[in-house]
Amino acid sequence: MPVVDTVPATIVATPAPERDNLFGICHAIGEAFGVNPLYLRVAVVIGMLLAFETTLIIYAGAGVAVLSARLLNRMIAKSTRRRSAKSKIRELIASIRLASGTKAKATKVWGTP
Repeated sequence: MPVVDTVPATIVATPAPERDNLFGICHAIGEAFGVNPLYLRVAVVIGMLLAFETTLIIYAGAGVAVLSARLLNRMIAKSTRRRSAKSKIRELIASIRLASGTKAKATKVWGTP
C-alpha cells in the first residue's frame, strides 16, 4: 500500500520585488502628483503605439527630471545631516569650555567663524 503524506502543504507568499518597473519614472511622477502610476503607464503604452518617437523623448526627459530630483534630494539630505553633526560638535566644545571655565577665544571648526 502506498504511503500518503498527511501533512498539508503550506503556501508561502513571496514578497513583491522592490523594483518591478523599468526606471520608476511613472511611479515617481505619480507619487509627486498623487496619480496612480498604472494610469501613467497605460498612457505611456498608448503614446508609444501612436507616436513612438515623441513619447520616447518625453519619457526620457521625464527620466532625467526624476533622476535629477532624486540626486538633489540626496544632496540636500546629506548637507542637513552634516550641518547637524557640526552644530552638535560645536555645542559639545562650547559645553566643555564652559565646564572647564576657560574663556579662550572660539576656534574655527570646519570653516565656521
